[in-house]
Amino acid sequence: MYVRASEDSWRHLSVGLPPPAPVVAGDHGFQDVDGFAEDDLYVAGGPGELWHLDGVTWRRLALPTNETVRRVCCAHDGEVYVLAGSRQLLVGRRSDWRHLEPRAAEEAFESIVAYGDRVILSTQSALFEVADGAISPAALGSMSTLRNCSFLAAGHGILLVAGAHSASSFDGTTWTEIFGP
Repeated sequence: MYVRASEDSWRHLSVGLPPPAPVVAGDHGFQDVDGFAEDDLYVAGGPGELWHLDGVTWRRLALPTNETVRRVCCAHDGEVYVLAGSRQLLVGRRSDWRHLEPRAAEEAFESIVAYGDRVILSTQSALFEVADGAISPAALGSMSTLRNCSFLAAGHGILLVAGAHSASSFDGTTWTEIFGP
């Protein structure tokens, strides 16, 4: 893992992480990275594996799960949100973690992203948000352009939702289809 130090310079950040283990079917090492700052990074992947970089040292964090950690999201509320397995959402930071129950979603969670002051989760067919310690259907206006919600990205006030054959963006008010059937 590297961080861009300047236009033509990259700094290696992986020193101190364990070497990649032999690939086992379905297990492909770290799957996601997010952070609050260069001295507060998290990487996710592997059974119960979440690692934290304090700017100098990588430490494996103890999570209350043995499920494969697939996604990590550092949100504006100062919490870290972790998707593990297909339906586990863990919330916390460093050594303090709790489970949020996914009662509102029947499908597996695919992606998670901080969008403004909200935390948005996706399944293949729907969007959800975390509010007041609970997961509920996302209130993001008329989502009629959404066909598949597997992948999320956010930045500069825009939420991008994409799937295998479609993509839409949301500017906080209006959904716009980028492409689709």
